[in-house]
Amino acid sequence: WPIGEMLEIREDRLLRVVRQVLGSQVRQLKAAPVKDDDDIKRPFWKSGKPPEGVPVAAFPRWLVCTQCRLLAPIRSGLFEFKYDQVRPERSRFIHKNCPRLPNPPAIPARFLLACENGHLDDFPWHEYLHGTIPCSGPLELRDVGASGEAADIMLFCRACNKMKPMAPAFSEEGKASMPLCRGWHPHLRVAAPEPCIRQPRPIGLGATNMWFGN
Repeated sequence: WPIGEMLEIREDRLLRVVRQVLGSQVRQLKAAPVKDDDDIKRPFWKSGKPPEGVPVAAFPRWLVCTQCRLLAPIRSGLFEFKYDQVRPERSRFIHKNCPRLPNPPAIPARFLLACENGHLDDFPWHEYLHGTIPCSGPLELRDVGASGEAADIMLFCRACNKMKPMAPAFSEEGKASMPLCRGWHPHLRVAAPEPCIRQPRPIGLGATNMWFGN
């Protein structure tokens, strides 16, 4: 693919991190090319495998079942990635053993941690609900209202039955109780964590300030 025909990604902070990892010789970031040929339109490819794409890392790493509302990390093994050969954009995670429906889709957990230095991390679900109590029971993220805001979302533990609303996480006291920033850039899988002294705070998935610094 001709380099000159690829769109440039203008993101100074991302370019700075890439240079830290790969070296100062990196001058620009380019968008991945989109392959548009007959192979993409066929339900099965000659090799029996889908064409190679750009490797990505799943983030957030916690998912929620759309039916039973189970909240768990991908590494738990409770969710399975289903690749759709006919429509790759419909590939998704499913909850394999959902008690309500067979193989319902799982969606990313809607809350993250972010700091002013541009680091992102998973929300500390167990720590937020249990504090220092050593309980690692299955969690649920329940909607108790129609607004979709933090005030209408409840975190629940199936093991000890403890329940806590998500709204306090966004209060000043809740923000101050978050763990220290680990300096992660989850979209850069090979990048080592950076030293960071900022206090991260909760943020909604897809919120504008996830992409633009405050």
